Amino acid sequence: MSIYIDLDEQLLAKAMEFGAKDTKEKVINAALTEYIQRREQFKITELFGTEVIDECYNYEAQRRIS
Repeated sequence: MSIYIDLDEQLLAKAMEFGAKDTKEKVINAALTEYIQRREQFKITELFGTEVIDECYNYEAQRRIS
């Protein structure tokens, strides 16, 4: 897919250098992939501390079964 956007050439060159990418397309795709992964990780961390505890669950009984 072709999209025409105005990018900061210095920023793009630096990203290509840091990411060891040889084309603009590769560095942009890598950046988008990293962006998505970071957002997904953030969603996961938001779940910490939100567990629902089942008051009827008896972990001691579960241990005896094993």
